[in-house]
Amino acid sequence: MLQADPDNASAMNYLGYMLADEDTRLTEAQQLIQRAVDQDPNNGAYLDSLGWVYFRLNRLDDAERQLQRSLQFNSKDPTIHDHLGDVYFKQGKIKDAISQWQTSLNEWNASSPGDKEPTEIAKVQKKLEGARVRLAKEEGPRHE
Repeated sequence: MLQADPDNASAMNYLGYMLADEDTRLTEAQQLIQRAVDQDPNNGAYLDSLGWVYFRLNRLDDAERQLQRSLQFNSKDPTIHDHLGDVYFKQGKIKDAISQWQTSLNEWNASSPGDKEPTEIAKVQKKLEGARVRLAKEEGPRHE
C-alpha cells in the first residue's frame, strides 16, 4: 500500500502500529506514525499509535500526553484506555492504571458482540487483577 501511495496516512499508521505492537523497528514505527499524525493531527487512532510507540520507547511522559490527547477524540475506545493504563502502571501510578483498565473493560462490555475481542478483554482483566493485588500489598493491612 505504501509503495503505491507513499503518503497514505492510514497505511503509515497501520504499519507503524504493527511494528510498535511487536516492539520492533521502533524508530521507523515512530517516523511512520508521526507522518500520519502530521497529516491528520486530530485523528484519535493515530494519536493512540504515537502514544503506544512512545510507550515502547520508554518515553512515558510523551506516551501519556499522546494517549490523553487521543481520548479527547475517542473517549470510548477500550484499547486507548488499556494503553494509558499500561503507561500509568509503568510510571508507578497504580490507582490511575486500575482506573484506566476498569474503563477499558467497561467499554469492551458496552461494545457490540461483533466488536468484542475476548483475548484482549482477558489481557486487560489479568492486568487489572494484578494491579489490584499490587495495590493491596503496597497499602498493607487496613486498621480501622
